Amino acid sequence: MTRVTFCGSRKIHYVFCEMYVLLRLTCSNTQIIHTVLITKGIFIFLTLFGFMLMSYVQIVKAILRIPTATSKYKAFSICASHLAVVSLFYGTLCMVYLKSLHTYPMKDSVATVVYAVVTPMMNPFIYSLRNKDTHGAVRRLFLGKGF
Repeated sequence: MTRVTFCGSRKIHYVFCEMYVLLRLTCSNTQIIHTVLITKGIFIFLTLFGFMLMSYVQIVKAILRIPTATSKYKAFSICASHLAVVSLFYGTLCMVYLKSLHTYPMKDSVATVVYAVVTPMMNPFIYSLRNKDTHGAVRRLFLGKGF
């Protein structure tokens, strides 16, 4: 960012000061920077996705070796919760970073908040629902029977 020239308004109308937002404020030709960002983003995403896919294949193999159906169900439900959070995180991450620089609208700010704030907050909530007391309290809360 030290090699680009900024002109006009330097006001950022987004929640976070991200690279794409800064690149939109420049007067310089940012095509090379944008191409490098997209290429690195795709490489990192595909690498991490490959490792995650290999991990889930190993997890599924291990779960299928569990003898009881109840234990298999429990293991698969934990994996499903984790997979939901990971999908939300990577989905919003791709939506924000793997697209054209000139199509970065304000709604991507919402996606940024989802992957930066909501996803980390979901993990403790999802895993606390594995606790029967928490599960019962949430059920009573939504069914209106109080605590």
